[in-house]
Amino acid sequence: MTSNKVIVSIENLPDEITSYLKSNYKFYDLSPYLKDYKTIKDYNTNKREKWDNLLKSLPKFEKPDVVIFRTYTILDKNLIDLFPENILFLRAGSGYDNIDIQYALNRFCHVENTPIANTNSAFEHTVALLFTSLKKLVQFNKTTKDGKWRDDLELNHEAKGKNICIVGYGNIGSKVASFAKFLGMNIFIYDPIKSLIGNYDKLPEFANYVEVKDFKNCFDFNYNTLYEIINNVDIVTFHIPLYDKTYKMIDERLLSYLKEKAILINTSRGELFEKNSTISYFKNNFSSILATDVLPEEPCYAQNPFFDLPNCIITPHIGAFTFEARTRLKEEVIKTLQIYLNEKRILYPVNPGFHFSPYFKY
Repeated sequence: MTSNKVIVSIENLPDEITSYLKSNYKFYDLSPYLKDYKTIKDYNTNKREKWDNLLKSLPKFEKPDVVIFRTYTILDKNLIDLFPENILFLRAGSGYDNIDIQYALNRFCHVENTPIANTNSAFEHTVALLFTSLKKLVQFNKTTKDGKWRDDLELNHEAKGKNICIVGYGNIGSKVASFAKFLGMNIFIYDPIKSLIGNYDKLPEFANYVEVKDFKNCFDFNYNTLYEIINNVDIVTFHIPLYDKTYKMIDERLLSYLKEKAILINTSRGELFEKNSTISYFKNNFSSILATDVLPEEPCYAQNPFFDLPNCIITPHIGAFTFEARTRLKEEVIKTLQIYLNEKRILYPVNPGFHFSPYFKY
């Protein structure tokens, strides 16, 4: 141990990060005791008595300087209250959807994440899902192994000339846009957070483009504009954060605007889906394709209605599950910790206007 600073983990971390924390700080791993605490999978259930008993049964730990969490455990006010004010809550990963940001900030705490580590991996996974869909790789793999070679097969498609709508123009969405441009696709952007809506080729000319300083003034979701766009594109891909405005945004109405044989890709969050509407749409529109790395309920080990959709390509939330992304994650966690602990500076501060729902309705 090289520092007297105290780090507490409340969710299972990659081994290489845990090893570093143990070697360099006073490290307390509470994740084994909190594995059955409230998660995004059961946010709408009421097991408060059980969860409170888990909190009461935790082993003793020193006052932390930093609390690290990941993807699934919900940091509600009950969990946040375990820790002192004026500390850092660090998400080892992208997004902030599983922490009650406003409550943490009201307790004078800091909240940040590691938004860069996963970018390239998630971008590449989006591209993989895009080409798997266009080139019908899943179907062709099966028919070839069934001994049918090219007998009675439909032709697959090129990306060039296709219209694509990219919902969310952040770290990942912007890389997808650049790659789509390289492929010769026609690109349309929908990002209300950055006030960007329209044709990618005219991006520098957007009259309403602003460098966002206050998210509260930019949460203007004109879904009618999105519907107009997706009604005229071949592919829609989602790269937008989960919060109250995007929760279940892929609903019956949005899906009704998809073109016939459209491809819908989601590498963001499964909670963007309105589950029943999505299943119903792709069940009844067999020529359309859903390619998703996320599901409304995760992790998913048992049978799921999405699994019954032959036109649905599913991967188990592995957009950032690469050796390289894991290496960058460790580097980014180390960097954010060192800057905070040594300089009292937040590298990637959360915007206080970014409110999330539905996880934090008490």
